[in-house]
Amino acid sequence: MLKKRLINNLFSILIIFSLNSCHKSEKINSPKVDMISPVENSMIQIPDTLEIRCKIQSERAIESVSVSIVNANYISIFGTNTVNTSQVDQEIKTTMIFRSLQNLDEAPYYILISVRDGTSKWNSYFPIKLTMKPLNYKGFYLFSRNGINDTRIDFYDPQLNNTSFIESAGDYLDSEISGFFKKVYLITEVPLKLKAFSIDEKQLDWEAGPQFPNPGFTDIQIDEDRIYTGMENGQIVGYSQLNGQQKLITQLLTDSIPKRISILENFIVSDYLSRLNGNHSLVTFYKETGIKKQRHPVDFQILAFEKTASADQVMVIGNMNEYGIIGLYNSQDDYFDDLHLIDEGNITAVCSIDEMSMILSIENRLYTYSYSQEMITELITFEAPPVNLYYEDISNQVVVQFEKKLLFYQFPGMTEFTSFDFERTLNGLQLYYQYD
Repeated sequence: MLKKRLINNLFSILIIFSLNSCHKSEKINSPKVDMISPVENSMIQIPDTLEIRCKIQSERAIESVSVSIVNANYISIFGTNTVNTSQVDQEIKTTMIFRSLQNLDEAPYYILISVRDGTSKWNSYFPIKLTMKPLNYKGFYLFSRNGINDTRIDFYDPQLNNTSFIESAGDYLDSEISGFFKKVYLITEVPLKLKAFSIDEKQLDWEAGPQFPNPGFTDIQIDEDRIYTGMENGQIVGYSQLNGQQKLITQLLTDSIPKRISILENFIVSDYLSRLNGNHSLVTFYKETGIKKQRHPVDFQILAFEKTASADQVMVIGNMNEYGIIGLYNSQDDYFDDLHLIDEGNITAVCSIDEMSMILSIENRLYTYSYSQEMITELITFEAPPVNLYYEDISNQVVVQFEKKLLFYQFPGMTEFTSFDFERTLNGLQLYYQYD
């Protein structure tokens, strides 16, 4: 009897397993994504802004939709825009900034629409074509001291015709310019302000104040859609170039001040000056979070940073004792590839020709210097040391700034073709380029 009952129970269990194995799992279809604009295989001229619109239909509620542009290796090249949503069927619309690219050798390119529905991520790819707009030189903006606590900005076109741009309260500290956003940026003291002026409207667009305690600005640099400022309180702050909204604040270093900054692909590198002993160090922050990555002490004074062809390397130019010094710093691995001494003397001004060549001012003489070849060549001698140097790479011109004078030379022959004398003190100059 017991044996028969056990057999019946085993038979029942087998039937249950058999029924369960015959039950089919529910099939979940991927969301349907229809691209509205741009149409597939559209030719897009960059840099530019582009509105991307698509229609999404899903069997489940959508958590989020991310939009990016990827290359042939499916690597995002312009960042990612994310739209949070809870609807099942809807139209997604987002505007992306397409920046200029060093080359267009990573085709084909795709618009990648990634849909998350809570359990899965679904990717849809839509091919597009990218081409660069031609880059044109539009002239330069000249900053000068217009009076006590007042800065004057003038615009000179490529034919060197002068047009008054704007006057602004405050003593000049530093400046920048963006051809993409068509803005001139200025930091001043008395009052302490970061100001953005519209090039088209010739008026103030937005302004921001410094961080506390120890309010003050030290340096500004633009990169992609942000403008970064060094602060006397020990931080670096990134703002939206468009509207001045604060986007990033680096970790606070209370013992030192960021005197100069360089914005790389993944990192922010800054020359920090110690409040205690005046020593210099290169401090690297993660560009995405602002968290400090490392501090690299240096035993020389840093004059300037110049960009290189490598994503996370920066050319460091400075002086040590009676010598100039130039080195290629790797911010990813925290080391100098090599440090080259310049026997001719201390460097007072520098401008970049390309990723490995530059023009140096040493006392009252100008030189070209090739870092890769470790070769220095004298160009010309002046009566007084220059204050700043600028290289315009489309027309191959060198602009030499003195306290109250500008000299213009054709490079590399260094033939002077014009000069301007001023009664007011010159502060700086920004070359203006635009993609048309």
